[in-house]
Amino acid sequence: MSQTEFQKYIHSKKFKDLLTKYEEGISSGSMPYIDTDDLIDIAEYYHINNRMADSEKAVEYCLELSPNDEYALFFKARLMLTVYHNPTEAQRIIESIDDYKSLIESIYILAEVKMQQGKADEAEDMLQKEYRNIIKEIEEKADGVDTSYNDDEEDDDNDEISAEETLSRFPLDVATLYCDYGFLEYADSWLCKVKDCGGELSFEYYETLGRLRLYQNKYAEAIDAFNNALDVDAYNVAIWMQLSEAQSCCEKYADALQSIEYALAIEPNAEDAMFMKGNALYDLARYDDAMTLFRHMEERQPANPQINLFLAALCFETECRAEGMKEFQKALEKSNYDIIIITQVGISLYELGYTDAAYDLLSTVFYNYLSKENDKECPQQMIDCIIKCCEKLNKENEANFYKQYLEKRISNDK
Repeated sequence: MSQTEFQKYIHSKKFKDLLTKYEEGISSGSMPYIDTDDLIDIAEYYHINNRMADSEKAVEYCLELSPNDEYALFFKARLMLTVYHNPTEAQRIIESIDDYKSLIESIYILAEVKMQQGKADEAEDMLQKEYRNIIKEIEEKADGVDTSYNDDEEDDDNDEISAEETLSRFPLDVATLYCDYGFLEYADSWLCKVKDCGGELSFEYYETLGRLRLYQNKYAEAIDAFNNALDVDAYNVAIWMQLSEAQSCCEKYADALQSIEYALAIEPNAEDAMFMKGNALYDLARYDDAMTLFRHMEERQPANPQINLFLAALCFETECRAEGMKEFQKALEKSNYDIIIITQVGISLYELGYTDAAYDLLSTVFYNYLSKENDKECPQQMIDCIIKCCEKLNKENEANFYKQYLEKRISNDK
C-alpha cells in the first residue's frame, strides 16, 4: 500500500471502526481478536501521529498473537532504529527471522543499520548487490530459466510481476532511505534510476525528490516537486509544510504563509504547522500577529519552552529587550535548564547582537560540564557559537582552546 493509499485508508470508516474496536479492547482489558495485518496498520497509524508508546504496544500485542510475524518484526526493528537509535537490536531482530536474507524488507533495514552506524559505503554495496540480483532474476525468467520451483503457471506470472514491481520500487525506496539519513549523493544517484515516476509511485517520487532538493538548497526545484506531489494528494499536511519551508528558504514569505495556512485548514491543531505560521509572520515583519499566535500557543502548551524562545525573539524585534530576557529565562526554567535549550538561548543572544551575554551563558555552562567530565553532552553547536563569540570579543587564546578541544573531540568520535 502506497503512502497516499494508506493516508486514505486511515481516514476511512473501516479503519476508524477498527481503531475504536482496538482502543475499547485496550481500555476494558478484554481485547477481541484482531488480525495481525490490522494491528500493524494500527501501529503505523500511531507512529505517524507520534504516539510511539501506543505504536509499540500495538506491535507487541501483534507479536503476542503471532511471535514470528515478519511484518511485526520489521516494524519493531524500525522502532529500534527510528525511536531508540539502537541499530544493534534492530539487526538482532531482523536476523531472528527465518530466511531473512531473501526478504527485501530485511535488506532495507539492514542497510539502515549500516547508515545509522555511519557506514553508508557498506550499505551501498549491499543495496547494489541486491539490485543486481533482482535484475538477474527477471532476466533469467525472461529467458525461460526457472529460478524457483512452482508448478502453477498463474503463480509464476504473479511471481514475475512481483519481481518487476520490486525492481520498479527498489531505486525509489533506496533513495528515500538515503534521504532520511542525509546521504544526499547516494539518494540522488538512486533517484536517477527510477524509470517510471508516474502512477502509484508518483506521490512518493515527488515527495522524495522535493526533500532531496530542499536538503541540497535547490529551492526552486523543491517547490516544483512538492507542487507535483500535491497534485496527487492535495490534503497532505506534511507536503504543504515542506512546501512552505522551501518557499521560506528562498524568501517567498507570503507564499510560505499561504502554504502553511492551507496545512492548518486541513489540520487546525497541527503544532508544527502553527510554529511555522508564526515564523512566516515573523519573516513578513507582522510581529503583532506573530506575538498573538505564540501567546495563544503558550496558553495551550504552557510547559513548552520553544514557544518562549520565539516570544523572546519577537520582544527583541519590537525593542522590548527586558521582556525578551524574561522570555529567555522562562524557556530555561521550563526546560529545567536543558542543554539544548541553553544552546538555543545562547545562539539567539549571539544572533541578536548580545555577544557578551551569549559568551557568559555558554562558556559558564561548558566549563560546568567540563568540571564534571560530561562535556561530551554539550552540543557542537554550543561550542561553535562560543568560538564565534570569542572571535567577536577578540578572545583569541580562548577561541584557539575551543577549536583545539572541538578538533580533538571530533577525532576521538571517529
